[in-house]
Amino acid sequence: MKVDLILTDDTYRRILLDTKYKTLDAQTEHQGLYQADFYQMYAYGRAGERYYDDIVLLYPTTDVVQRLVVR
Repeated sequence: MKVDLILTDDTYRRILLDTKYKTLDAQTEHQGLYQADFYQMYAYGRAGERYYDDIVLLYPTTDVVQRLVVR
């Protein structure tokens, strides 16, 4: 699997960013989030030998910025 971005800092904390090219819409069911995106995050976290401290879905924003945190 090829990831979009991996950020690291001086403490070797690893954050995987998966960029999406679709905007979220608060008027649609689940605000436009798709189950397949979450399966992809799960696969990144479980596949291979790499460990990530956090895995983040990164969506483009419009004039209204919303932050959704899924744990």
